[in-house]
Amino acid sequence: MKVLVTGATSGLGRNAVEYLRNKGISVRATGRNEAMGKLLSKMGAEFVPADLTELVSSQAKVMLAGIDTLWHCSSFTSPWGTQQAFDLANVRATRRLGEWAVAWGVRNFVHISSPSLYFDYHHHRDVQEDFRPHRFANEFARSKAASEEVINLLAQANPNTRFAILRPQGLFGAHDKVFIPRLAQMMQHYGSVMLPRGGRALVDMTYYENAVHAMWLASQPQCDHLPSARRGISPTVNRAPCAASCKS
Repeated sequence: MKVLVTGATSGLGRNAVEYLRNKGISVRATGRNEAMGKLLSKMGAEFVPADLTELVSSQAKVMLAGIDTLWHCSSFTSPWGTQQAFDLANVRATRRLGEWAVAWGVRNFVHISSPSLYFDYHHHRDVQEDFRPHRFANEFARSKAASEEVINLLAQANPNTRFAILRPQGLFGAHDKVFIPRLAQMMQHYGSVMLPRGGRALVDMTYYENAVHAMWLASQPQCDHLPSARRGISPTVNRAPCAASCKS
């Protein structure tokens, strides 16, 4: 097994590389932070610096050579940005990477999406996976929904590659550059952390390693007989694809 991890210099991607290397899995990691890439290389990963928004087919061919599983963690996750920026990073790059993965024989493609595509400024519990708001909350949510449609179309047209979509909620843990830093900024600015509904709201959170474990389960041979799928991840990963039916 050889896994390509995109977005490997960010929180989820870096945790994914560490998880795989601890299992002795061969890893090719890609990202834009070359300093972080050197640390990944010291773990035993093969680091390929790349910006997926600028990737061309010749680079993709080299990047995907010998890869049977791809974990697509790369994403533009800013709460602010232009439609063009989100489309370029989250939709177009995903489409091109998926097409190249199919062309070069990748067997499993795990795409990391986001439950932000559910958000409509109302409280929900036990949301169905196909729920969509009348209007997306921001460009990030819209672009992640669009990226899922890209994956769904690729899955329908290419049965030899198994696609899975995961929507981890509220990622946190080692190497976090998003959630904890924002909480720290809030603490610094306000002197406290404001809790949703004064602390009465139930909020799902996902530890990085739990999300990575779900990616691992979705990549196992026991899942080959299952159709391409999309799933959310609870804090205990009990809704990740294959978690119940494909344990070894």
